[in-house]
Amino acid sequence: MKYSKNALTIDILYNRPFQKERLIFGTKADGALLPYGKYWRVGANEFTKITPNRNVLFNGNEVAAGTYRIYAAPGAQTFEISLNSELNRWGYWGPDYDLDVLKTTVPVVRISEPVEQFTARFEEEERIVSLIFEWSDVRLKIPIKA
Repeated sequence: MKYSKNALTIDILYNRPFQKERLIFGTKADGALLPYGKYWRVGANEFTKITPNRNVLFNGNEVAAGTYRIYAAPGAQTFEISLNSELNRWGYWGPDYDLDVLKTTVPVVRISEPVEQFTARFEEEERIVSLIFEWSDVRLKIPIKA
């Protein structure tokens, strides 16, 4: 998926798992697929990659142009979103946390119409584009500004 406008290009490469009547986000005791506070590669199979072609503010934090793996730690009210420079691992394995270039917190927005298949998209508002992740009853909105 690609966003491109005014010399800013952002590429997102991700895989799209299905909910399949499972509890996606929640506690381990409740049997959630992605328990609160645990590593999630943001998608399935290979980790999700984000590539801004310019330096950007990612949720208000400076990030240099380049390619990063994006991962999260889900929570009931917020998700911790991380960008990491390690790109040579495949699959579920967590990153080398020493290579994190950014950690930021994004509020959870609960949506009334559940999303069956994990989806990433871009949404424009004035001079900011937001990266939107939606799955199950959760929406995350991450503002990105060049």
